[in-house]
Order: sequence, then structure tokens, then C-alpha cells
Amino acid sequence: MDLGITRIPTNFNCKNFSDQSVKHIQRRYHKLRKALQAKGTQSAKQRHLRKIWRRRSRFQRDVNHVIAKRLVENAKDTRRSRTPVPKSNRAKHSG
Repeated sequence: MDLGITRIPTNFNCKNFSDQSVKHIQRRYHKLRKALQAKGTQSAKQRHLRKIWRRRSRFQRDVNHVIAKRLVENAKDTRRSRTPVPKSNRAKHSG
């Protein structure tokens, strides 16, 4: 798995996850933040920017969750997931 900074992760099968919708929404929030910061009013600073930050944070957290879930499902389907170690053998396998 490749956890890229500029791109959404890629799994073992070189399947990329689409990031077009994510980039579109990030651009929209960036434009909105830029406009509100240029306005410079107290309302824009205190209420609206904070509200936008929270909304963007929730969106990004959801996207990360969905991608991680798909990666795990894909790993289970391709049998590349780790097999659990029984409790009796965990001491042997820990560093």
C-alpha cells in the first residue's frame, strides 16, 4: 500500500482510489475561505471560518475512513491480511 501525500492511497493491486471529487470539494472550501478572509469582518473570522473548518474536517475524516475500509476489505478479499496469532503465542511474536 502506498500512502501518498499528494494522491489518495494505492493498494497492492495498483488500484488507485478516485480523488477527483475530493479535490473538487477541497478547491471549493479553499475559495470560500479565501473570500471570507479577504472580507475580514468579525463575523467571517469568528463564525463562518470556524464552521467551514469543522465541515471540511468532518468531510476529510469520512473520506479517510471510507478509503481505509475499502483497503481492508480488498486485503481480506485477496488474502493478504495478517493471520491472528493465538494468545498463547503472542509473547513469542512480540518484538
